[in-house]
Amino acid sequence: MAENKPLAPSGSQTRRDEEGFSAIFQSKKVKQRKYMIKCAGCCMGGILLLAILVTALALSVFRIKVPEVKMNRITIPQLLVNGSIPSTINLITEVAFKNPNVAPFKYNNGTNFLSYHGNIVGEGHTPPGNSKARRTQNMNISIEVNTTKVLADPNFKSEIGSGLLKMSSYIRLRGRVKIIKIIKKHAVVIINCTITANITGQAIVDQKCKNRVLL
Repeated sequence: MAENKPLAPSGSQTRRDEEGFSAIFQSKKVKQRKYMIKCAGCCMGGILLLAILVTALALSVFRIKVPEVKMNRITIPQLLVNGSIPSTINLITEVAFKNPNVAPFKYNNGTNFLSYHGNIVGEGHTPPGNSKARRTQNMNISIEVNTTKVLADPNFKSEIGSGLLKMSSYIRLRGRVKIIKIIKKHAVVIINCTITANITGQAIVDQKCKNRVLL
């Protein structure tokens, strides 16, 4: 009895199998490529959205705003001491410092200058402190005034007679704003004020302040 041997696959059948495997492989590659493109698109979209969000926050919420400063009161000591005017006196000003930012502003020693009709007649220093977010903080600033320079000004006699003195103050505060314990921004706050003080009532009757922030 003759032995039955398996028939070898024909050439056409082999080609069809190879083409089928190749089609399946190509289909998988196309699917993988589409999946990778979708993943890359999602990642790029997420990064772009995050960048837009950070930029929007930086330009709005996290942008350092200019503090508001107002002088509430000024204390001028008695000029005559034992019948004469001392060469220097200490002038005390009560300043309200409003921090409009969403984070506290921690500042170092500040420099203060007092001018009388364009001439610097006094200098003082603001002690270091921490202004809380969106709060108003009152501080007392002591300025040592050179009375000799004030008396030498030709405007002094007429102004002292009216009981009103016109002066200018300059305050410079260097500090930093710390946002959510991650973002730290160093800033310099510069405050220029023109004030009219009532000597008798020890009060500020008029003031105009210009504030700016240097980053």
